[in-house]
Amino acid sequence: MSKRCWFSAFVLAGGCATAGPSRPLAEFPAPAELARIESQPVALPDLGAAPLPAEGWTVAAAAATSAPDETWTPTGPWGRHFQAAFASTGRKAQLTRAMACVAEQMGRFYLQNDSAGPDLLQQFVLAACGSLAPAAGYQLLTTEVPAEATDAQLIAHYAPQATRDLIAQVPAGATEIGSWAGRAKRRWIALATFATRQVDVQPFSLVPDASGIIRFEGRMHAEVSLYEAYINQGRHGVAACHFDPLVERPQFRVWCQLAPDDQAAWFQLLVAPPRSMLAVPVLQAMARRDPGQPITLLLASAPAVAAAPGAPAAGDDGVVAFRGRLVAALNAVRVEAGLAAVSVEAAQSDAAARLASQYFGAALGNRQQEASTIALGLMAGWQVAGAIRNGSFFSAVVPGAGGTDAWLQWALTLPMGRHTLLARDIDTLAVGSTSFRKARGAAVLVASYRLHHGDDHSADATLLFQRISDARQRAGLPPAQRMSGLRPTLAKEVARVQRGEQNARQALDASLEAAVYRQHRDMRGLLIESMSVEDLEIPKEILNQATVSLEIAIAHYKPPGAAWAQMVIVLVFASAGGVAT
Repeated sequence: MSKRCWFSAFVLAGGCATAGPSRPLAEFPAPAELARIESQPVALPDLGAAPLPAEGWTVAAAAATSAPDETWTPTGPWGRHFQAAFASTGRKAQLTRAMACVAEQMGRFYLQNDSAGPDLLQQFVLAACGSLAPAAGYQLLTTEVPAEATDAQLIAHYAPQATRDLIAQVPAGATEIGSWAGRAKRRWIALATFATRQVDVQPFSLVPDASGIIRFEGRMHAEVSLYEAYINQGRHGVAACHFDPLVERPQFRVWCQLAPDDQAAWFQLLVAPPRSMLAVPVLQAMARRDPGQPITLLLASAPAVAAAPGAPAAGDDGVVAFRGRLVAALNAVRVEAGLAAVSVEAAQSDAAARLASQYFGAALGNRQQEASTIALGLMAGWQVAGAIRNGSFFSAVVPGAGGTDAWLQWALTLPMGRHTLLARDIDTLAVGSTSFRKARGAAVLVASYRLHHGDDHSADATLLFQRISDARQRAGLPPAQRMSGLRPTLAKEVARVQRGEQNARQALDASLEAAVYRQHRDMRGLLIESMSVEDLEIPKEILNQATVSLEIAIAHYKPPGAAWAQMVIVLVFASAGGVAT
């Protein structure tokens, strides 16, 4: 799970006005709420899942698809029986080849291990099979059978009741489904896998074009405040995908670039609800240049890191020691990737350790609201020194004896794990972990933080200007032009907001007055309060101008009660040449 989001507010100004102090854009649980959750008793459930085999897990090319919406056309007697039984119910879920592949992989694992597969295996087979779902559910039926019984006899005897029981357990809202049946010695199993998409995606191929680009577009079912997308690049890299700035939410159009030498790469689309910092995957998939090649997941020891098997030991010393091993392993990877080592925020990590059992108990117990509250509270970084610019969150449970190494390898398999742990500009981390009864493994959550360094936001202003010009170019309009001589005045006004000498709207009013005086023409202004310039939507007022000259100034400040600093952006412009059509 990963969590991150920004909310932005836009105000078009045509004259002078005043306003009170801004409220925090990012909403976080207060420390008192976290203390209340921490005080509640918690009982971690048994994992109930076998670890990934030492040799890993491979999905054969013949089982997978590169077209996520490809329908399932069963060839065997069980598949045909299930297809007919499901069609007779009138359910609207689509039977897809990808979900049939997932059912086969999870069924094979169960037969080999007499146990359900771990969550990480499920996520892997979903992506390797060609599904877009970040998670799925499944229902399984198993029985002892005579060794001498033929497959045809088993289908004839068990299929009618098995299909009725399986289909009855599939949620009514499921949007895609698949099934598989198999046997090993005296055990016969049948299972149905299903997923519910939160997003409508137009059909597309997981095979990139000749330039290595994956393109997809769709529409969210619910209102969201943020779209993010990331794709793995190379051994340790991750890159943001690109959103078409001309497509208005809740629709989206995205393109992701594979690295030149990558034959396959995970990519994720994440969204967050309004005014929330919780960005969660709604689409997770794997691009592959050659769909004829199998794909393997193998969690081996991280390079150049001493093995550190086992779960964190009970007690403060065990948790701190486990934290130290994990961060040492992470920093070894960061150095290998040419990145600076990161430090641990001790006080915030202690808070994360105290809440780790509560978090995983809620997450594994289907109490998602409680898990989200804890994650948000840790992302707030109430014990982090400095002005937080933004942060990320990632958590995972990796069963088995691999300890820190296996957990880290799985975290770095997913784009949001890399974004949380391997981003170049991370300043500090908070790490929490817990252990399960009767199981070995690593259950770890990490929040990473990026801080504001100094008051100079000229690089942010340049980035926003470039994003505006790129969006205008994509719309077939000439690039924006920057006004000469106005930048120092605007920078002085927004700096006063940072020092608490005026509010953001007053800074816009003063900037407009100065712009009119210097430019000797009518001016318009935008006040933007945002957590990020990288992800805010380009204002329509700028894209609607046939030609535009503008200037930008940015500062950061913390409104009363805020956990993070937020940006105040003053943008003034003079339109020329009318409105674009």
